[in-house]
Amino acid sequence: MGLTHVRRLISQISQAVVVLALLAAPVRAWAQGNSGVILSLTGTSGDPITISATMRADTSIQTSNLLYKLYSPSGALLSTRKVDAPRGLNAGDTFGDSWDYSNPPETGNYRVTLCWSTGNAENCDIAGAETGFYSVPTMGWIFGLASMGLLGVFLHRRRAAFIQVAR
Repeated sequence: MGLTHVRRLISQISQAVVVLALLAAPVRAWAQGNSGVILSLTGTSGDPITISATMRADTSIQTSNLLYKLYSPSGALLSTRKVDAPRGLNAGDTFGDSWDYSNPPETGNYRVTLCWSTGNAENCDIAGAETGFYSVPTMGWIFGLASMGLLGVFLHRRRAAFIQVAR
């Protein structure tokens, strides 16, 4: 291959790169209309279950909303929550949100989804995320305290039986 062929090949490659860059530019501009990232989505075990999320806007977002859905281990939809995100987000702005769900019905792997959409839509056009967590429902601190009190009364009444066994 001569020097002329090498120059022609380099010229054709550079022209192809320019054409591809021009074709990709409109797609990139369109994709930047409203974009963001859900940085974290977590659920904690117990009663109540606490769902927390952190989001970051990658471009300017005027109005948007968050739609959460919490599913039980059997797959039943337990709860939905829709809240407005802060208005007038700029690129790089981060914000967080959290909420509680009381009296979870069963032990097992719960699933939570989060859909971040523009305006009042529910189409996840900004971002979407899903996570799972294992939860064991508890009695709560009031019932736990009452149970400990009843156990104390029971043991106090049966103390004579315990003393005889010890001798």
